[in-house]
Amino acid sequence: MKLLLTGSVIAACNVVRNDPDIRLLDYTTSCFLWITQSPFDELIYLNGDKVPILNDTLCELANKYNKKVSEIFFDLRHITQHQGIGQAESIMLNHAVQTFDGEFFKTTGRIFILNSEEIVMGEKKPVAFDIQTFSAPGMPKFLTDTRFFKATTEWYKQNLLEKTNYVPNETYGIEKLYTTINPPHFTIKPLYYGISGSLNIPYNKKT
Repeated sequence: MKLLLTGSVIAACNVVRNDPDIRLLDYTTSCFLWITQSPFDELIYLNGDKVPILNDTLCELANKYNKKVSEIFFDLRHITQHQGIGQAESIMLNHAVQTFDGEFFKTTGRIFILNSEEIVMGEKKPVAFDIQTFSAPGMPKFLTDTRFFKATTEWYKQNLLEKTNYVPNETYGIEKLYTTINPPHFTIKPLYYGISGSLNIPYNKKT
């Protein structure tokens, strides 16, 4: 099963966790976990700013675990900083889904899903997303969570390829766009591990 990881070491202007060295460590740590602790046999890293993530150590580790790893480079620093990470991520995903066919999972590159094996083995729906719930005034009750999802290339092309040509540069812009599609939900809720870039706090403290 393929896993697409998206990332940008050079942060968007509106995130708290913006030190490139810290973010690079986040990404390499996440890749280490995906290689050693997940059932995915192919990892494709979609790199938004040409700062390499898959170093020699990670590539050697992948070989040890009989996993295929690759990195596709984009120069989206201007897009990330002026139009938001949602737009940059969409550009990368829109490219990737046209290079292969079938099911895949996508994850934000700085996080790991603690129960990924249970989800991969147990989720029978070809398309599945998590949801985020909110209680703050002025916020919707829930939004589709785009950090980690399962889809097919066919479904993505039919439902998201054109819609994501423009992603509103606003808080939860990409989540609001995905919510309009009302995709199916995961049977098993993902358990997130990592630190939020926007808030600089552990994901298990905010989800």
